[in-house]
Amino acid sequence: MNQSIFITGTDTNIGKTFIASMMFLAAKLHQMDVCYFKPVQTGDDSDCNEVKLLTNGEDRNIIQPVYSFALPATPYLAARVENKEVDSQKICRRFQEISFDRCIVEGAGGLLVPLSEKMLIRDLIKALNIPILIVASTRLGTMNHTLLTVESALNAGIAVKGIVLSGDPYPNLAEVLHRFSTVRVLAEVPKLDKSTF
Repeated sequence: MNQSIFITGTDTNIGKTFIASMMFLAAKLHQMDVCYFKPVQTGDDSDCNEVKLLTNGEDRNIIQPVYSFALPATPYLAARVENKEVDSQKICRRFQEISFDRCIVEGAGGLLVPLSEKMLIRDLIKALNIPILIVASTRLGTMNHTLLTVESALNAGIAVKGIVLSGDPYPNLAEVLHRFSTVRVLAEVPKLDKSTF
């Protein structure tokens, strides 16, 4: 699946699922067959259900999680509470079984979120061998978080397609990020009320 992409973030709850939904819609508008895949879901909210709702997607295009845990926490801790462990090889096998050429894969939190005892989200991305899109908050502190995320990905040999800024406008943020990084800001998305959709 050479045209797949992994959506990661600089933090949790910053709009990864919304950006994934917008990418899904854009692909549909260009008559591309695309799917959404959330390998690990934690907490009561279902990102799969949200993407399906926002995009009017069909069940065949929404690949359900390999793992779902009740605790809204990092996958490693959420799995431990249930005496379980996330097996990254199982996730990779499921990814390889997906019949779509284009798959939007959404991670949990950021690159250094623990997935299991010995594996981070970053390691899973390397195993899947697909590039990433970084969704960055526009809150105070984002320059450090975003540049650290870019550096971590590039040092690990992960291709970074770009950055999407999510939140209230932050003057000159895109310019400063590009000055200190080779990765470009591709879009700036304001905070939107889901009830408007």
